[in-house]
Amino acid sequence: MIAGDEEYRSTLCVVITGGPCAGKTEVWKYLGRAFPQAVLVPEMATELILSGQTQELLGPEEFQMRIYQKQIQAEEKAREQGTLIICDRGLADGVAYLHSLSCMAGSSHEEILHRYNLIIQLEVIPDPDTYWRSQNNPARSEDHDAALRIEASIRQVYSRHPCYHFLTGTIEEKKREALRILIECIDP
Repeated sequence: MIAGDEEYRSTLCVVITGGPCAGKTEVWKYLGRAFPQAVLVPEMATELILSGQTQELLGPEEFQMRIYQKQIQAEEKAREQGTLIICDRGLADGVAYLHSLSCMAGSSHEEILHRYNLIIQLEVIPDPDTYWRSQNNPARSEDHDAALRIEASIRQVYSRHPCYHFLTGTIEEKKREALRILIECIDP
């Protein structure tokens, strides 16, 4: 399913991504409030982990495949509900965690990226001490070094998208910039 296909042309699908403690969910919720007509797709990894389906229990391949399948289902349902979709992470996040995921799922990296019109990646909190004080997701336990490695992997995967943005700064700066970028994308 490629964004150029007829069913995808009338939908604007946005991914908010980044490593742990980058502010993804906060920016995602902020954009949801700014665009009340948007259909919000939550982070599937958190949902799985909180339901007891952890990577440690399932293994990395099965864990990422379950996220991938849940993400596809959630995005397709969202496409039936509206024309603006904002995802807290996207399918390519799984590729950043498990490079063989796209092959395992039977699609190409390009097909995965083309599902989305806009990618906004948020920088992980650069200061390790502030990072630890900001950990607020019970499904996440990565230390700062691991968060930076994840950030780099996500950046490598998504930066090939033609409408990719990497945002730095405070959470308020990230919110304002994400809003500006989305408004420009909606009304160029």
